Amino acid sequence: MRIAAIFIAVLLVSWIVFELLLQPVPELPTFAQAERDLGELQQAQRDGRLQEDPDRRELRQSVRRANERLKGLPCDEVLRQDFVDAVIPFLRAVMATRGEAPVETVRVGDRVLNGTHFLDGQVTYEIERAVDDGFLRADDLPPELAWIATQLPEIADAGAALRQIAGHPNCR
Repeated sequence: MRIAAIFIAVLLVSWIVFELLLQPVPELPTFAQAERDLGELQQAQRDGRLQEDPDRRELRQSVRRANERLKGLPCDEVLRQDFVDAVIPFLRAVMATRGEAPVETVRVGDRVLNGTHFLDGQVTYEIERAVDDGFLRADDLPPELAWIATQLPEIADAGAALRQIAGHPNCR
């Protein structure tokens, strides 16, 4: 009898805690809202309503240009270093403005969407791909940015990535 009462009490407490934990947090968008926001940001970018900060735009473009050059000659150490040299100021800018109100925004109805995070995310994706391809390594980053390497996807087999680069047609 006592075991049944304890079991029922544990179930009741578990249910109450579970219900409290599943309450939506108004500050966090639902998945559907996040998808709508992404669509709004993409449309705003196409329409020219999402104005980029000129300094941040130059940092993003530097990473993109260096990445495009490196894709053509992936085993060129000078181009790889140019890419690293473009990534570092971009990451420093991201870190310096983390937690601040975004400068690049779009108003949608009564809401203001963060365009900075959206635009930076496009470049961050390219950086993640460069890590996957072996173009950017943790030891390329200065000490104040070294922790970012833990946030980047791990290269499952760095040797395989380097062999893939060495086998690239433009490396011969």
